[in-house]
Amino acid sequence: AGENDPSTEYFDLDAMLAFETEQDSTRLIGADRRWICQGYPFQIVGFSGTGKSSMATHLAVHWAIGKDPWGLKPIRPLRVLMVQAENDVGDASEQMKGATERLHAPELALLRENLIFVRQASKFGLEFVAYLGELITKHKIDLAIVDPLLAYAGFEVADQEKTTAF
Repeated sequence: AGENDPSTEYFDLDAMLAFETEQDSTRLIGADRRWICQGYPFQIVGFSGTGKSSMATHLAVHWAIGKDPWGLKPIRPLRVLMVQAENDVGDASEQMKGATERLHAPELALLRENLIFVRQASKFGLEFVAYLGELITKHKIDLAIVDPLLAYAGFEVADQEKTTAF
């Protein structure tokens, strides 16, 4: 440990105090304050059947058209990839209809440009990670939503070493 340890990042107090949130090029969600930034995950956690997928779809739809659901404003309309593991097209359709019921034609047109929605149920572990990377690059994605992420693990998630690597 110490100053020669490359895994330890020391923050400069003066640089922290001078940090300008509005100038942060990694910020995606949080026009007024940093909430989600490029390269950092966030999770929606809850029991089965509590609406996590519906909420994720609602967020994806609104962030793709630049709207601020619940005050979570994106910096601009984002290119969003939603990768689904468990819900079939009927479930996804119900979620999408609920999330888009109040949108107007121009918003729907922007949504068609900015939201990529796929179902993938056969790739796991590092194969899934590579697949996700390919989709992100191919579609120039700003934000990927994987629902649910651990469905793609392909190993016992209680194994902390494998979970950390994944």
